[in-house]
Amino acid sequence: MKATTFAIPGYCLFRRFVLGGYVLFCLVLMGDGVLARAAEPEVWLAPVDGIKRAGQEGAGPSDFMDLFPAGAPWKTAASHVQVFEIYPQFLAKASDDMLRTVIEGLKSRHIALAVSYGLLHRPKGAAMHEGYGAEIATRDIAHLQRLGAEVRYVVADEPLLFGHFYWGEGATPLSIADAAKDMASTARQFREAFPNVRIGMDDPVMLYRPGEWEPAMREFLEVYRKEFGEPMGFVRLECASFPVREWLPRYIAAEKFLRSVGVPFGELITGDASDASDAIWVQKAEERYVTWESEGRSAPGQVVFQSWMPRPTRILPENDPDTLTHLLNGYFRDRTRLTLTRDAGVLRGRLVDASGAPVAGGHVEVTAIAGFEEQSMVHRVIRCPVPADARFVEIGLRIGVEGSPVGKAHLTMGATKYEEKEGDGGRVFDFAEGLKGWGRKGTAEVSPSHDAGMAGVKIDAEAGRTLLLNSKLLPVTGGREAMFTFDVQVQADTETGYLAMFFFDSSKKVVHRMQEPLVTEISSGVRELVTDANGNFELGLTGSELRGAREYRFRYGGDLGRRCALATVPGAK
Repeated sequence: MKATTFAIPGYCLFRRFVLGGYVLFCLVLMGDGVLARAAEPEVWLAPVDGIKRAGQEGAGPSDFMDLFPAGAPWKTAASHVQVFEIYPQFLAKASDDMLRTVIEGLKSRHIALAVSYGLLHRPKGAAMHEGYGAEIATRDIAHLQRLGAEVRYVVADEPLLFGHFYWGEGATPLSIADAAKDMASTARQFREAFPNVRIGMDDPVMLYRPGEWEPAMREFLEVYRKEFGEPMGFVRLECASFPVREWLPRYIAAEKFLRSVGVPFGELITGDASDASDAIWVQKAEERYVTWESEGRSAPGQVVFQSWMPRPTRILPENDPDTLTHLLNGYFRDRTRLTLTRDAGVLRGRLVDASGAPVAGGHVEVTAIAGFEEQSMVHRVIRCPVPADARFVEIGLRIGVEGSPVGKAHLTMGATKYEEKEGDGGRVFDFAEGLKGWGRKGTAEVSPSHDAGMAGVKIDAEAGRTLLLNSKLLPVTGGREAMFTFDVQVQADTETGYLAMFFFDSSKKVVHRMQEPLVTEISSGVRELVTDANGNFELGLTGSELRGAREYRFRYGGDLGRRCALATVPGAK
């Protein structure tokens, strides 16, 4: 039997192992060979500031302002960073002294200032959301000029998606051309104030329907170029909450398209808002840049180490493995590669460094993934404090949309209930009248169910079909403990979906969300292997937990000088 060879280069430094669905591994790469050093990208740092953090649920103290004094503990990271990005709420609410400290601290380190901004004008009566903010640009530009700032970059906040495809309460979507023209008009204001500014945009490429993104982006870029007089400076893509199998093909297609139209491609390096610890968030962010820069792909034009999320909770110091600056430093370590071959009941591998030399004594962890959980009707609970500024809550289900990846979902929903400690008993949604009282969108099949004598709904969605369910808005009391309980029976072939609570403030803007996945992966065992003097290791597939696995996942954790390496091998299932 001919051996099948699998290989993937690695880039990050893992320090902890996390079981289950938190671990995203790279796709299999055919072939072997020496790792070529790609051209270094433009490196950005965009941490959560103290003002935004103060509004995040459970947020502790912010160390954002600790970045800027002389001697701050990120000397190595600062030497790598070329651009530092601040968010609109910091620009709007920070004191003059705080802004001056940021401006002068960046100048002293020769780091360019970037401003994330909503370059679209908010329609009268519309709810505030991503993309908007242009109506106050004149004020904010004058503020920056008065403080002596030299803005070198402006990043438009997702103008295509939120200008044309999505709109808030009271807003009518713009045509693609009108959204591009509106962005260009605000871009001209920044260019007039800061002649050397480069203007680009963020885009959540994963939130478009299949086949929708490229033609829309092509039109948007063409109209913007004509209106502004030059091409878009860059387009940065984001993949938070999506697994590798979903975002990598879209990134590959998007990068190819952007290269064809002469627009630089950037990548946002983040974990996920739902990550349970700083270590998981950092690990996931590392895995994402590892995955992109594999299979011979070069680094993007920009790598942006960014968080708008509650994690990581700290930016500093750079020698702490769970901080944002440490994540950034890890990007510059030497590359490694794992190659794997499978012959019958044995997996053999080799670990090499950037020059192709063997790495001896390397610890390689192997996880066997048995499959997804299979359960009878179970009672699940999501608990969290009600945010102080929350006035309403909405409970919902997402399949294949809003961060739920494409995949199969077959389940039965029974009774659900929202309640608050010290409240009035809450509100029950029992599906006795089907989906009456629920807002519904999507193509999944929904039918009545009376399994186990309980009124519910049966939901069937093959891969590519979607479902969005929302309850009516319920009033809440800030500071109380909220509890969302639900009964659900998930079939074994379900791959995606989550239930969630969305909290809104008085203007109906989401201020916090909690979510619970419908399924998690089951790990049937972990093995640790050590490479020999030639960098080799092997694993015999003995025992039912190894022979029957759906997938085998390998990772080398790296060391002080080397990035991690990742590889996957499909199993028998």
